[in-house]
Amino acid sequence: METELVWRQNLDLIYSLRMLKASTISLLIINVLFHNICAAENITLVADPWCPYNCAQDSPYKGYLIEIAELAFSKHNIDVEYVIQPWPRAIQGVLQGKNDALLGVSKNEVPQLIFPRQELGVAKHVFITKNDSTWQYSNLASLNEISIGVIKGYSYGEFDQFYITKAKIKTGKVQPVGSIKGLSQNIKKLQRNRIDALIEDSNVFNFFLLENNISNNFREAGAADKENIYIAFSPVNPKAEVYAQILSQELDEMRANGQLNKILKKYNLQDWRKADNEQLGNKASG
Repeated sequence: METELVWRQNLDLIYSLRMLKASTISLLIINVLFHNICAAENITLVADPWCPYNCAQDSPYKGYLIEIAELAFSKHNIDVEYVIQPWPRAIQGVLQGKNDALLGVSKNEVPQLIFPRQELGVAKHVFITKNDSTWQYSNLASLNEISIGVIKGYSYGEFDQFYITKAKIKTGKVQPVGSIKGLSQNIKKLQRNRIDALIEDSNVFNFFLLENNISNNFREAGAADKENIYIAFSPVNPKAEVYAQILSQELDEMRANGQLNKILKKYNLQDWRKADNEQLGNKASG
């Protein structure tokens, strides 16, 4: 009897330990599942600084593309991380799936990306000269008179396909600089008469002068081209289509409820679609 009692006690102990182990494992599984459900996703957006679209890390401004992305994805429990990289490297990283999305890109520039249904701005690539210049862009032939500064890897719409060639770079008619501080370098070259004009998006150029307290001793001398810009997603990412759809839907909502205008107002900008419609109206009335 005594042996049987000890045996039963051992069985009860073994059973209790097994139940404790099973309960502990169950709690661990529940904790992991709860963490996965509650933890936000994270997407990484990359570009070189191009304020007011996406700004430098030491700027008091984030950039309106960043603010739109943060607001849109926060509603879906997705955190946004913004990483600054030279533009060519940023493009390659997104194409290879190292990062999730590229900021301020056009469809012609990197057509392999997954684009949302609607654009997040319009880049107007203009020629900038010093105030005392009388040169005006009219056609490609008018460029024979000058040398221009550009930024390596940047898209200037169809203009770069027709004019920015290796031959032009070799002769010095086109002078490219690196992307991270490219605009600053080109402004200095223009001020020192090392180039006759530079090409930059008009919003970017004007915002750069304002943010850096540079006197506006410059003039716009015609437009090379304009193109829609987007936040576009890596074709390697299986959720790229979902992210693009979220961005489009939330942008519609922001436009309808006034949040888009509130963001753009910080950068002294208005809704690009409204601006385009006003320009069309002015042309029609003229």
